[in-house]
This record gives sequence, structure tokens and C-alpha cells, in this order.
Amino acid sequence: MKKELEKNKGITLIALVITIIVLLILAGVSIATLTGENGILTKAQTAGKLTKQESAKEKVQVEVVGSYNDSGKLDVDLLNRNLKNVSNLKYNNDVLSENNKIEKLPADVEINGDVYEIKEDGSIISVVNTIKPGEIITSEKGNTSYTNNGTAIIPVGFAIVPGLDDVSQGLVISDDANDTEIDKDNIKANGNQFVWIPVDVTKDEYIANKTYSDVNVSKNITYDTGYLPDDLKQPEKADSDVEKELVLKIKGFYISRYEAGDGSTIADRLDSSGTTGELVSKKDAYVYNYIAQSDTKLKSMKFINNKNVKSALISGVQWDMVMKFVNGKKDGNGNEYNVRVISDDPSTSDRHLDALQKCGQNEADKVCNIYDLEGNVCEWVAERSTYEQDNPVHRGGICSDKCPSSFAYNNENGESRWGIGFRFVLYVM
Repeated sequence: MKKELEKNKGITLIALVITIIVLLILAGVSIATLTGENGILTKAQTAGKLTKQESAKEKVQVEVVGSYNDSGKLDVDLLNRNLKNVSNLKYNNDVLSENNKIEKLPADVEINGDVYEIKEDGSIISVVNTIKPGEIITSEKGNTSYTNNGTAIIPVGFAIVPGLDDVSQGLVISDDANDTEIDKDNIKANGNQFVWIPVDVTKDEYIANKTYSDVNVSKNITYDTGYLPDDLKQPEKADSDVEKELVLKIKGFYISRYEAGDGSTIADRLDSSGTTGELVSKKDAYVYNYIAQSDTKLKSMKFINNKNVKSALISGVQWDMVMKFVNGKKDGNGNEYNVRVISDDPSTSDRHLDALQKCGQNEADKVCNIYDLEGNVCEWVAERSTYEQDNPVHRGGICSDKCPSSFAYNNENGESRWGIGFRFVLYVM
């Protein structure tokens, strides 16, 4: 009898364990069915989101249809007025108004964080970002577009810096996925960083724009033909023409966030023997000065050159496009930035510190996330002036003298000097 009871007890415990295991498996299956990437709840949430997106898209479409004039043409003025009927709609990160309105199509509008592109023919496209800030773009994915108050092309090998992904305010990329700038207390900046400069102009407008240039050289400006990598050059075309095609193809380019830096650890940059370290666009690097204009072209071309992205010295036209982008935006002091004016206002005077700083040190001299357009050193550009002779040109301000960021000055022979550095750009292919 005792042996039989012990036997039954053993069977009961085994059955209990098996039952618990089965219940756990069933619970796991049930949870997986409800949640997870393909779960019922996840699919329900996705379906709900898609429904809201389609509803918002439909509302935009209704207002677009009602914006055609009597001649059957989509009228942008009517469109601006009608789109005000769509709840929560924003353009350039703000509501539509007399000071913030669509000037031409295509244009991106945003509703509850979702972006919709209104095409010239009146069609609406939902824009879905397939990448997230902090994600390095792989070669498998390829150069990828990202939309947030405008569209930027993110090149392979780079990631959007979290906290700096607003295209209209200067989207920043880095080759270090750990870089972040959520707030002043949460900044990591160890990689090479660049700022996207959107260029939304017709082909005829991509020229040096003297509206944004304080030019102390002749109005007759030519552009050097020696600043693009050999594999970008085209027979019988000037570098400036090839540059225009490359930029307008993707409606933008990247400028180094900081003045060109020397990646070596030598502290003294006031030596006429020049800087010879690795070229970087990094915060806290020593400024790359004492370098001739011809050497800046070679240095810039060697920074990166592959099938996805290529680097080069910034051109005079590109400098003016940067001026156009930052003009009127807020600087590091929260004041409106004027590229052609040096203000005597004490709140803006600290953009011009008297001593040379390391790259990215002066927060006051920052606009659209770009540092030192007015302070630190002047910068060589691939621009030449025909004033008196074919002289190289440098742009921007310098710490030893108050000059506006649009300032242009011809240098007799492009020789290296203490107060002249350079800045380079990336072309996304």
C-alpha cells in the first residue's frame, strides 16, 4: 500500500510539472500571438496608424483638389489658404501664415509627425523614413533619404546625430554612431560631423548670390577648375558646372560642421611650419591653419572618395548657398543671424573672440549647427578673383578682426598664413 501511494505521488508531481510546462508554452504562444512584430496587438496598432495617415492624406488631397484655378492650374496661393483647413498641418515646422507659406511645389507638409509631399501635378505621397537617428547607413541600404522639415540624403558610412535631425535647422551626420546631441548635458561628439545644406533652386539660380555676399573683390569672379576629384571631372566642363549638376541632382550638399581640423595632438598651431596631421571635421580639434589654398584642395579631395560620397574643398557658390541657408536663423545667443552685418550689440560680439580657439569651442558663433563662420580663421574656398590678377579668395570672419561671415577677400598668391584655414564639403552620389 505504501509503495503504491509513493508511486502515485511521483506520477502526480510529474504530471503537475508537465502541465505547468504546457501552460507556459501556451502562454508564450498566446503572448507572441498578441504582441511581437506580427502580433495581433501590433498589427492593430499599425492598422490604426495607417488609417490615421490615410485619413490625413485624404484631407490634404481634398484641399489640393480645391486649389485649382479657372484655367485648370494648381494655384499655390489658393493651396496655402485651403491647407489651413487641415488640423495640425505644419509647413517648415510651423503653421501656414503670411510669413510661412508654400512658395512652389513640390513641398512637404507635416501632420502629427507624418510627412506628405505635394507634387507639382497635385498628387500626394506619404513620406516614410526607413532610417532612424543614430543608425549608420550600410552599403546594403545605400544612400538614403530622410525627411524632417525638409529632405536630406544620408550617405553610406554616416548616421544622423540624435537631437540634430531637423533639416530646416541644420541636420547633422557623423561617422560615429555613438555621437548624440539631445541637449547640452547629453553631448557626445567623437566623429567627423557634417551639416546638410538644402538647395532648392532652379538650375539658373545656382550661382554666387551677391545678396548674401559682402564681396571685397571684383564682381567678376571665376571658379577654379582644380577642386574636384579626378573621377568627378567631365571633359569640356568646368568644375563649377559639374558641381552644380551634382548638387541640384539631390538638392543639397554637406559642409563640414567645424573648420578643417588637424587630427594630430600637437597643441601649438601658431607655427609657420604648418600643420601636417590627419584632416578631420571634429569638435575640439586644432584648427588646420598655415596651409596654402592649393594644398587645401588636395587635402579635401583625399578625406573620403568612394562610390557613395566624395569630398572636396568648398566652392564660392557653395559658400553663398550656406550664407543663404543660415541668414536670418538663430545664432548661439538666440539672436537673428545676419551674414552681412557685424553688430555692435554686446550679445553678438562674443562671436568674435580675440584668440584662436579649437574647433567648435565658441557656442556663440554657431548657426544652423555650423561653427565658426565668423570667428577663428578665414577659410579658403575654390574661388578666384580677376581683380588686378587671378587671385585666390578666402571667406568668412577671423578672430583677430570683426568681419561678417559672407566676407570675401582676394589673397595675392594663396600662400599659407596664420589666420587662414579651410572647410570642405561632401557630395552624395
